[in-house]
Amino acid sequence: MINHFRTTLANQIYDPAKREEHIPKDYIPKVLPPELQAFHDLVFASAKTKADILQIATNIVALIASTTYRSNITKYDNRLTLPFDNYGDSFTFTVQDQAVTTAQRWDALALHTSISNNETILRRMLASTGTTKRQPQQNPVYDLADILVCFVDRLNTL
Repeated sequence: MINHFRTTLANQIYDPAKREEHIPKDYIPKVLPPELQAFHDLVFASAKTKADILQIATNIVALIASTTYRSNITKYDNRLTLPFDNYGDSFTFTVQDQAVTTAQRWDALALHTSISNNETILRRMLASTGTTKRQPQQNPVYDLADILVCFVDRLNTL
């Protein structure tokens, strides 16, 4: 396991033939209610394979590790396979290169824009967390981190 936060966010089943996926043997993916499944689908819309989902989840951990929300990564389980500083190599965030969204190059700004443009999905996910009024952050990276931390917090209550 790379980290509980990543495993919860990706919500994928363990495959004994693919230990490199770093999903615990005993992890059982959660059946998400429609409002959370819609948000999960939005976050991983660019993923075509399970490997893409896991890479995007790793990149999200890197994004959150680069913000003041860093402590949320170890909130439910303090074990990390890699220290925070090692996530930098897998994290690409460039404003100039917004169009590329693949497992190798992930664009946080494009994801933030996609989530912001799907306000109904965002509102339903936040409502399921009990968050009715949310003050968007001015910086899109911090705003995205805030939204994703709310989402994983909600997944941990299922």
